[in-house]
Amino acid sequence: MGVGKRIREARIALGMTQRELAGRIGVSPGAVGNYEAETNHPKEPVMYALLNVLGVDANYLFQDAMKAAQEDGNRRFDVSFDERMHIEKYRRLDDRGRESVGLLLEQERLRVISAKEDDEPAGDCSALTWMDIYTCPAVAGILAFAGPGGKFERLAFPEAEIPKGADFGVRVSGDSMEPTIPDGAIAWVKQSYALSSGQIGIFMVDGEPICKRYYLYGDETCLESDNSDYGPIRVRGGERNFGIVGRVLGCR
Repeated sequence: MGVGKRIREARIALGMTQRELAGRIGVSPGAVGNYEAETNHPKEPVMYALLNVLGVDANYLFQDAMKAAQEDGNRRFDVSFDERMHIEKYRRLDDRGRESVGLLLEQERLRVISAKEDDEPAGDCSALTWMDIYTCPAVAGILAFAGPGGKFERLAFPEAEIPKGADFGVRVSGDSMEPTIPDGAIAWVKQSYALSSGQIGIFMVDGEPICKRYYLYGDETCLESDNSDYGPIRVRGGERNFGIVGRVLGCR
């Protein structure tokens, strides 16, 4: 459990929503969602406000990070001779070689996990599909999801878990779309510039990526949350910088 999960744990223990906590510490609900999902970290003044509002100290929030660092130090040299040789070879690689090794390791790790869960022979990894998962999209515009401005990781998933037509995934932070899309879930997105009323999509509003349900009333666009604790976002005409990134096909 990291710092973000500890923030969420303390907030829930106080019976406080993300919106309520955001108001108490002077940030947006989306920022609180990013803190809890650990896609962003609070700056020092915000951290002090969090400690004060949540009624916890720094030792509580950072206990897992300190424990992990200590455990890592204890097992740092607990490797076999073959493992040490692999490490030495890895250190001699260039960036391209290291990236290739990292992708292969991740693919093999997922293959083994999948084989154990399904009780299938470990020799078949043909059912895995690689997808770009955006964790902290840039706020420069809609193309952040499809260009170098967006921060993403490339991961392999069982082909059956990915809806047909999905172009990429977005890790959702925050509880505004619960229970349909849980906090921390990966939303599978088909890139599109038009949606039908009632469909869930990924949007850019004033440079901020959000996941909401889409409705169109005349010349007014209404983006609604499935969680009744959150009010709608209304966009009329050219009042705000608005764009549709794509339609959400499902989540995991």
